[in-house]
Amino acid sequence: MKKILLAFGCIGLLLGSCKKDEVSQTTFAFEKANYEITEDGAVTVKVIASAPVSEDITLGFTAGGSAEKGSDYTLSADSFTFASGESEATVDVTFTAINMEDLDITLSLQAPTSAGYALGETAQTRIAVPAKELVHYSFTTTKLDLVSSMEVTLNLATESAGTEYKAPREFRLPFSITTNATLGTDYEVQGEATEFVFAEGTNSATITIVSLMTSVQDPAPTISIAVDEDKIPAEYKGLFTAGVNSKFEVAFRALSFNDLVGKWAYSSFPILDDPEADQATLEMITDDAGDDLNDLPHNNTSADIIEFKVEDGVNKLVTSLTGDLANYFMDCEISDINTTTYEWYFYNPVRPLNAISATLSKVNYNFSKTSTDEKTAAIYFGFSSSSEGRQLHVFVRDYQPTDFFTGTYAYGDHLVWDMYKEFGYWDLYFVFNEVTE
Repeated sequence: MKKILLAFGCIGLLLGSCKKDEVSQTTFAFEKANYEITEDGAVTVKVIASAPVSEDITLGFTAGGSAEKGSDYTLSADSFTFASGESEATVDVTFTAINMEDLDITLSLQAPTSAGYALGETAQTRIAVPAKELVHYSFTTTKLDLVSSMEVTLNLATESAGTEYKAPREFRLPFSITTNATLGTDYEVQGEATEFVFAEGTNSATITIVSLMTSVQDPAPTISIAVDEDKIPAEYKGLFTAGVNSKFEVAFRALSFNDLVGKWAYSSFPILDDPEADQATLEMITDDAGDDLNDLPHNNTSADIIEFKVEDGVNKLVTSLTGDLANYFMDCEISDINTTTYEWYFYNPVRPLNAISATLSKVNYNFSKTSTDEKTAAIYFGFSSSSEGRQLHVFVRDYQPTDFFTGTYAYGDHLVWDMYKEFGYWDLYFVFNEVTE
């Protein structure tokens, strides 16, 4: 009887010892059995140890599922690494492909090789990769007249997000041009752009078309712009589809005084406001004693209005100005209207701009708050257009520096000033927005 009890006691001790060993093991398991790739195309997968590890542990895993590692997604590491004392480890999964059908990725933990460690219940996890929604591209409008330069804007939207859609990464959509005009002679695409570039987090991209024609024959040349789907990069081919306005038509048209007619509100003074202006040239021409950039006539607001109108067959300028522009412009008549090409030298490289040259019958030639000298003056007007409206570019060339550029004007008894004046080095450039009523 004692032998039987002793035997049972041994068995009990053995079972107790086994149970103790089983309890003492540290197990590893995924934090969740299911994940989903987020909008930014990534997800962080976490493995949790049931207790902090007592040594450095590297836990391998295998990857499977309908998505293909390398071509569809990348991993930040091929194993989960626990430093001694830690109880969590992560691996980032980044989905790089454009999938038009539902896919998934499965990660399966491999058994730890160190003694005292084992796999827990959730040793496998599934990462769902929902199919991407079709993105519709559409031009803001279908047709605009090109008299000088224009912005052409392409927008992106989806059925679910509408116009609130934001590109999760940079997208480049090549475009094609069909035209009977000649590139480089009749027009140019600014920056020699060949594609619409959508930055991450945006839903619109813009290119600029510039007319180089100062006169337009009848019938006028045209340009048709469309996304070239055959050249869309392979990594996101099939994601995009044409929306409502899938083509944009450009009709060349010659400038005339009618393009000026209407009201225009002051917008900016690019010599100071435009980051693309050539500041080196600006510093060179203002390097004279007593002159400061703050002396330039940039104190104007959107309440400063100039209006062009035709009354009894006479072209007129009517002003409503309270800022620095009032120190030059006056109500007057406009004559000698011609089309020309204007180049402003503060931009590098210089941009040609189709423009109207004209003569104002009366300005304050001194462009001064305190000194007045009424004279006629030549002036240049250029135009640009976009989906937001038209802009008027005003270039003032005829003036005698009185409140600014005075040192430059006086240097060498006007020799330098007179030498470079016709090249536009001291032209004052103002931008106005069209007022729509």
